[in-house]
Amino acid sequence: FHVVGLQETRSRTSTYRCAHGWHMWSSAAEQGCGGIELWIRATLDVDVAGATFVKTSHRLFVACIRVSGRLLGFCVGHAPDTSFDDCDISSWWREATAVCREPCLKDVPILAFFDANATAGEGLCFSVGALGFEDFVAAVGLCLPSVGAPFYPTHFDARTGRWRRIDFVGLPLA
Repeated sequence: FHVVGLQETRSRTSTYRCAHGWHMWSSAAEQGCGGIELWIRATLDVDVAGATFVKTSHRLFVACIRVSGRLLGFCVGHAPDTSFDDCDISSWWREATAVCREPCLKDVPILAFFDANATAGEGLCFSVGALGFEDFVAAVGLCLPSVGAPFYPTHFDARTGRWRRIDFVGLPLA
């Protein structure tokens, strides 16, 4: 791996550090919950000083960083789960979409790493989260290469008795 997006890191502060062969940016957890980190392998030519941070919160981290001469967008997110109100879930996905469509990310390919707390590609949207996630994927121009069987399910849904995939890496369509 050359790029890693992590959720639920419970980082105490928002920081940048370079250690163990990685450039690591983190956004602080909120009251001990959440926290996001983006790691990019230090062997790549990373313009650390020129990085633009569009959003850094305990659930969403969006940055524009030049890597090996190419400007790339990075989005790491931890979407609200079904314990949240439907309005809060919808609002979170709308904000994630709006942040990824900021002018500084126009025509910039985005790599996304998500604990979406929702499924995609099942043909049926069981929740507000799934609708928001699928809308986000379409609006940002991502493909999800690991959707559906036989790929690794990451969450057991007690309501349906099925294993489902709720964690995703999104790659730019173009």
